Amino acid sequence: MSKKLKKNIRFVPDNIIMEKNMTAKEYLLWAKAANDGFDSDMSEKLCKLFDIDITEQLLNMTFCKNKLIQIISEVCVGAELVVMDEPCNFIDENTANKLFGVLKAEYKKTSFLIMCENFEDIKKFADRYMFMDNGEIKTEGRIDNPIIKWKAVTVRGENITDNFISHMEKVIAKKDDETVFLYKDSMEQLPEILMRENSLDWIVEELTMAEQLQCDFSRWE
Repeated sequence: MSKKLKKNIRFVPDNIIMEKNMTAKEYLLWAKAANDGFDSDMSEKLCKLFDIDITEQLLNMTFCKNKLIQIISEVCVGAELVVMDEPCNFIDENTANKLFGVLKAEYKKTSFLIMCENFEDIKKFADRYMFMDNGEIKTEGRIDNPIIKWKAVTVRGENITDNFISHMEKVIAKKDDETVFLYKDSMEQLPEILMRENSLDWIVEELTMAEQLQCDFSRWE
């Protein structure tokens, strides 16, 4: 049972490979020896795709290429599920785009579960998201369209026009002479909307992804 579980679920930790005096080739050969069905052809293909010199010592590599070797060694096992903890910590954005594009194309029968603190790192690769807090699922859903980051627009004064209010989603806080509105539309339109209200003193703040997913407006209450 444990052997089958090991085969079907693989884990990529958040740190790099720290093996001393070992080349990337030796590490991949070790991974092959430890796992039946390891796809050597795919590991070779991925190494060439990312211009990795497999004769290089792991600890002499850039963090990015070291991390790629670690990921390659796990995905080439052919597991049903690969869990990755903060894979973008050491991989630049362009490489991550390329990596996950290849993985989605080549491993259609494999599910990838990516754990991260910054949703922006993985939203382009993911089909679904789940936000957890202390082990509790707060919200989840599909990522079908580009996510527009919500804004909190604080305006001072009483001369708020109906036109301005019509562009806002709702009032999320009000105290003294300040009113905080939730704005959900494209950022491109917001400057023009605000400039029309030239009598208003305003501040625009972006919600964090955690605040947006949980509809948490406590920062302004």
